[in-house]
Amino acid sequence: MDWKRAGKYVSQRRGGFIIEIFKKTKWKKTKKKEKKRKEKRNEKKKKKKKKKKKKKKKKKKRRSRKDRE
Repeated sequence: MDWKRAGKYVSQRRGGFIIEIFKKTKWKKTKKKEKKRKEKRNEKKKKKKKKKKKKKKKKKKRRSRKDRE
């Protein structure tokens, strides 16, 4: 593939690196799709329930021999 003819945009997406080279007309369409994908991802993150934190149990302090006697 001739790099110069393909247009100079190279996208690196999540999920490993998918490197895409494409012409300028295609670039606009993919940009819109990327935007939609980001919006959906953000909505999913908001919908996810937050996990409750577990309370740590306090350890009983060991009494020294002097205290026991």
